[in-house]
Amino acid sequence: MNKKIEIVNVSRETFQEVEWYNMKYLPHFKEYVRQILWWNAKINLVSRNQSEQSIQEHIRHSLVPCITETFWKARTIVDAGTGSGLPGIPLSYLNDDAIFHLVDINMKKATAVKQMVYNLKSQSTEVHCADIETFIPQHQEKVIMVSKHAFKLNELLCKDFPVKYDGFLFLKGNDYQTELNDEIFDKFNVRAYNLQSGTEIPFYRQKYLLEILSK
Repeated sequence: MNKKIEIVNVSRETFQEVEWYNMKYLPHFKEYVRQILWWNAKINLVSRNQSEQSIQEHIRHSLVPCITETFWKARTIVDAGTGSGLPGIPLSYLNDDAIFHLVDINMKKATAVKQMVYNLKSQSTEVHCADIETFIPQHQEKVIMVSKHAFKLNELLCKDFPVKYDGFLFLKGNDYQTELNDEIFDKFNVRAYNLQSGTEIPFYRQKYLLEILSK
């Protein structure tokens, strides 16, 4: 284990907070699943073999950033490579004080997500077809970036973004350490939340939330 990474075992009580939000907004999330499946038949938003139950699990997984203060302090949240709207759409239900920007370079995906945001009445959520390297949100107060398996860390964090990000919250698998290098450790403090320590749900085995903050 890399000594430059702070490992945090998520408690069962902490993971229950994620489950509480999941249940609170479950009717919205069920409708979101229905819309993902509808669009997926047309433009392949997610893998074709994804079941309704699997997509629901990905939505709950998308709520995990809520266990950090970084998420709740943010006022502008940029979802990089949003794809089908994950994690941005589920998270948008939680933090009413933040503006969410869902960014994807794929026009078809961005169009689908924009329609889903409209249908779901997701408040303070904007969708952009843009390159995350050059994207500039209109509001730049307490900006953070979130992403779910969309980019390799050593490719994304070396970018010279045109906006100052106060932090990054990335949902990653067990191989996240292979994406970290000395350049990243020179610039950032890296904390890895071990999700499987807080639940026995098989989906969360070897899954982590990375909280990356500037030094």
